[in-house]
Amino acid sequence: MLAFVARRILVALPTLIGAYILIFLMIRFVPGDPVLVIMDANPTGAASYDAIQHRLGLDKPLAQQFVESISNMAHGDLGTSFQNERPVSVNILDQLPDTIILAVAALLISGLIGIPSGVIAALRRNRWQDFAAMVGSLIGVCAPSFWLAILLIIVFSLKLGWLPTFGVGDRHHPLSVLSHVLLPAISLGAASAGLVARVTRSSMLETMSQDYVRTARAKGLAEWKVVIRHGLRNALMSITTIYGLEAVALLSGAVITETVFARRGIGKLLIDAVLSRDYPQIQALLFLFVILAVVINIAIDVVYAVVDPRIRYG
Repeated sequence: MLAFVARRILVALPTLIGAYILIFLMIRFVPGDPVLVIMDANPTGAASYDAIQHRLGLDKPLAQQFVESISNMAHGDLGTSFQNERPVSVNILDQLPDTIILAVAALLISGLIGIPSGVIAALRRNRWQDFAAMVGSLIGVCAPSFWLAILLIIVFSLKLGWLPTFGVGDRHHPLSVLSHVLLPAISLGAASAGLVARVTRSSMLETMSQDYVRTARAKGLAEWKVVIRHGLRNALMSITTIYGLEAVALLSGAVITETVFARRGIGKLLIDAVLSRDYPQIQALLFLFVILAVVINIAIDVVYAVVDPRIRYG
């Protein structure tokens, strides 16, 4: 297994390098000048355009900027933010835990809603339970996350006053964190729950029609054991795949959700960096998303071997 993971990491290196090159070039060809943004934010500043450009290193040739960026990253230096002049790594580490909490909560909600709904829909195929679960999943997939977020704020915050509308809460108080993350997690996890429900239903329908399931029933095994041990366990392969893809989607979807709920996190950090043309912060955050996508895909392959003992990586 360790040899397989090492090979996957080596194979992923060209992808990471190519992604970094594209990110580096893309953000510099997008219209907008970070020097002008800084001058607009501080109109009374004495520094001239050329002085600010020199301080940021933007007066150097593009090739030299790229080489220095790669060299700094190889030494663990992600650069310094143009806006707050703090190390980009400090900005990210400061807000990454809040995004992880949101993404994990959204994944839990999608699993708690999606998997049982898909199982029930498969076991009650073509009945009202199946119809209700599939209609609900379709609504969850089609409803924009920002629309659902606004709806949740209106109902549960403004009308009922049960939950806060913004912020992340106090990390030292779990109940405070839970109350602040619940609405964003629901709005972010709804689409994922709908997709997980549909995939679970399809996988369960295929699995429950297999010969080994009929054999288990013929032996007199309790129905819940047939469903859990032989049905759901073997359907987990497809569910695991979609869960990994959704984990990456949830991290990127947190950009919108964190903005609507005014939450700290790397999503909102990215939006602020784009608006201020903060090159080092933008490229570090986008590259972080790429790294997370690669890591999650490798983790999915590892989980395959855990879920299905027949899979072995040489």
